[in-house]
Amino acid sequence: LESKLRWLQVRPSNDPGLVVCANISGDTTGYNREHDRIYISKSNNSSQFFPDTYDRPVIEHEYGHVLTTRLHFLDSSLGGDHFFGDTVSKHLASDEAFATYFSCWNRNRSIYYDKRNNFTDSLVRNLENGEHGTNQFTGSANNYGTVCEGAVAGILWDIYDQGTPTNDDYTRWNGVSGQGVQDGIGDSLSYASGMANILTSLLDRTVNGHKPDDMDEFWKSWFQAPSNAHLRAVRDIYYEHGDTITCCAGIRGNVDYDNNDAVNIVDVNALSAYLFEGAILKCKTEANLDAVSIVNVVDLTYLIAYLFRGGPPPVGCP
Repeated sequence: LESKLRWLQVRPSNDPGLVVCANISGDTTGYNREHDRIYISKSNNSSQFFPDTYDRPVIEHEYGHVLTTRLHFLDSSLGGDHFFGDTVSKHLASDEAFATYFSCWNRNRSIYYDKRNNFTDSLVRNLENGEHGTNQFTGSANNYGTVCEGAVAGILWDIYDQGTPTNDDYTRWNGVSGQGVQDGIGDSLSYASGMANILTSLLDRTVNGHKPDDMDEFWKSWFQAPSNAHLRAVRDIYYEHGDTITCCAGIRGNVDYDNNDAVNIVDVNALSAYLFEGAILKCKTEANLDAVSIVNVVDLTYLIAYLFRGGPPPVGCP
């Protein structure tokens, strides 16, 4: 009921209705779409993180599935095995990620947890940086892209949250906190309408004749006119979470990744620094001007010819 009430504060016109919750003795907690019920395990199988009777985040996660199913967004028909750090189908990753994000949004906390052993142990997931583990963080799903539940949940959380992020300027992780390569691109988006605009994109707009089924379609919906704006910030968020395609916009060539998407001599210097001095590229797609294979000296020649010799413009972004 509390989840529904908070939802209605943001979307009063989209009342999902109440849902029946039933305690069961088996080792399964989940929303059964066929029965339209949330089944909550009261099993004592602690190795599988049961019982869930008093696990608020878990129950809220299942209510998130009620929302996607009844309101017909983020394709929820596939189901299947999944884990926070797995790479699966984009549809499954998006559906599960929204449910996890919804649970965290409802509590206004980036930490999702599943308790066991009389609340002494916790399976923990951090949407802010993708870290996950039991009692301690053992890995990160931060940059696995839109085929990973953990990365997608991070995209949604970063669009929503307004606070200063923790460990949020890392695109490639070699384990956990602070062990990745800092690229200077993190969560630069901070505004009060985060959840409202997320739901505008999911519920009020269509892509290919239907509401968005995954985060690729969410991206297209977000920038429909009238756009929710924040192009650069949302692009950075996708990029930070492993979607390297969306860091590019317009034509390629903005190698230094400036805010104006300008292609000029500064980009020549940035590409030269990458090729010959070991500098880090903030968006390799922007530097791959001919869209062929890897970034190499051919791209530098292409850029110089375009800027100073009347050569053809760089290839358009994907």
